[in-house]
Amino acid sequence: MCSKSLFSCFPIIKRARFFYLYDINGNRYLDLYLNEGLNFLGHRVQGLNLILKQTFSRGLTASYPSIFKKQFENVFFSYFKEAGFVRVFRFERDARDFLLSLTGQNYFSNPWEVRQGIYEFKFGFNNVRYPMFIKLPMPGCMSINIVIVDNLSKKMEFRDSFDALTLAVAKHMLVKILSYEKSLKINFDIFSTPMFKLINRYMFPCYKSEYHGEVFKEYLSNGYLISPVFDFPSLLPLKFSKGDLDGFRKISAKLQNKFGC
Repeated sequence: MCSKSLFSCFPIIKRARFFYLYDINGNRYLDLYLNEGLNFLGHRVQGLNLILKQTFSRGLTASYPSIFKKQFENVFFSYFKEAGFVRVFRFERDARDFLLSLTGQNYFSNPWEVRQGIYEFKFGFNNVRYPMFIKLPMPGCMSINIVIVDNLSKKMEFRDSFDALTLAVAKHMLVKILSYEKSLKINFDIFSTPMFKLINRYMFPCYKSEYHGEVFKEYLSNGYLISPVFDFPSLLPLKFSKGDLDGFRKISAKLQNKFGC
């Protein structure tokens, strides 16, 4: 049995590749949680090894101004074309506190929520609302948190110092997401099942929250890691096999019969 927190059910991971996790016992899992979406493009994004060479091999390890600062700014405004005044924070709490103080609101809302608080942008959704909070998909050891205040004059203000590696990776991730959105040809509807409602790549539970623990464990025992948090959707992979799809459908059908979704 697992403890109350479903995070304690996670296997001990030895290696991760694309959208697969491999545990210390040799089991493979298709990751549909992706570190709460922060591994939006998978666990091993092409080109990251080259970035290490471009920064660390040049001794760019300190949080000094570097050429990657302006490069990141240019790519950011290429992605968020309507963005105006932007503030960049190292720590998520600082960015959120700034927005809470700026707006006087006390709630952040995701694109799929009916209730409207401070808008929290999620990649894969095109709708925007200002002011807006953005947490860039980055490796877990790095963090860039962005506030787009308005859509007026373009200006980016860094509230903290960032090392070259972090900025280079952030720029690279945005470039890769831009490329992904332009070339995406996957029909995610093939994952459609009564267990989940699909919106873009996101899967929202159609079953009651009290069943989530049992549903999570059933998928996990069959090699699928869905979101451990009921209120946060799972995320469909960009690479998968026919066997992955068939297995997912089989487990979903079993759970559908059990819970009557």
